[in-house]
Amino acid sequence: STFWKRPSPTKLLKITTNTGNELILTKEHPLFTTKNGFVFAKEAQDFSIGEYISTPSRIDIVTEQQLIDYDVEKSKSRNKIKYQQKQLLNEQWARLLGYLIGDGYVRFKKTTGIISFTNIDTTLLNDFECLVKDIFNIDVKKRQKLNTNCYEYYFSSIEITRILEKINKNILKRSGEQQIPKIICKSPDNILKEFLKAFFDCE
Repeated sequence: STFWKRPSPTKLLKITTNTGNELILTKEHPLFTTKNGFVFAKEAQDFSIGEYISTPSRIDIVTEQQLIDYDVEKSKSRNKIKYQQKQLLNEQWARLLGYLIGDGYVRFKKTTGIISFTNIDTTLLNDFECLVKDIFNIDVKKRQKLNTNCYEYYFSSIEITRILEKINKNILKRSGEQQIPKIICKSPDNILKEFLKAFFDCE
């Protein structure tokens, strides 16, 4: 799944259906309706009282806790970073991915890989530090970004960079090309919630 970041409008629309369901959305948000046997989309602002909105009566999604694939090429370096491996994608893993996709930087260098998170909020930075320690048993390094109040928390590991690339190949790309990892979409709601919370906390 791909997502886009857009400026938040000053006002939102609230639509209430006859069944009591409520939608809070932008005026440009497309909704499906039907007329003369045809189903088509139009913007929320163009709907009038009494018009139909097409909605599913029920969506059944089978989810389960996912396994992390650690089967990547191993580093041949003598001083490579040692790390622990937690096999299941849990709430902590999901939150880490949310931070990295939201405000993170994951890239390969000539002989290693860099994983970093930059933010001005010390609560988020400290949470990122705790997550890295809890998941990998690695201590992050810290540095202030030049001429800003932002700090970067980072660590180096070519193997963990390869693991992250395997989870989500777009994690190595720019923010506009990021995607929600499929492994997150297949996870239970409690894990998906932690990913989304961390991602939107980066805003």
